[in-house]
Amino acid sequence: MSHDSNHSAGKIQIPESLKAAEHFLWAIVMPICGLLFIFFAPYLTNYIEYLVGSVLVIFGIVMFAHAIRTKAYANPETHNTAFSLIMLICGVIVFFKEQEDCLTLLGIAWGLYSIISSMDSLTELFYQMANRETFILVAIDSAVALLLAILLLWDPVGAFTVHVRLLGIELILHSISHSSVEEHKAQIEY
Repeated sequence: MSHDSNHSAGKIQIPESLKAAEHFLWAIVMPICGLLFIFFAPYLTNYIEYLVGSVLVIFGIVMFAHAIRTKAYANPETHNTAFSLIMLICGVIVFFKEQEDCLTLLGIAWGLYSIISSMDSLTELFYQMANRETFILVAIDSAVALLLAILLLWDPVGAFTVHVRLLGIELILHSISHSSVEEHKAQIEY
């Protein structure tokens, strides 16, 4: 091989068109999605295979078109081509799953992703404990993240609607904090 065989350092490059729409997404789309997730979680869960499958396929197509247009497949430092293909495959699989099978699949995937994502907060918790720093907030954050992930893994179908509502709250809070950061950046640049 002519390039380094360790591709774990590769990155997914978001197309400029999506980056340009980022402010609109966080200011308008994400809060609306958050409200829909909170108030219509049971209804959305009834059609989860079509909703998630469609989003994955559309995102996969956009990313694949970007990968082809930018010839990302010729660069070992980006995972765009492989990532877009995986999104397309997952989207098609999810789209054609029966609803309960889809909820089980997505719940387990979400639970595993949550456990893997909690590694940073657990690492921070262990570091703060070892160095006798205040660790209460990190401990609470780690415990809540792990508990929610375990609930999804234990009962993916039963816990799914609750997690959709929690995701709605998270989207709203994240969009508020994102717009605060954007306002702060704008004030600094001015």
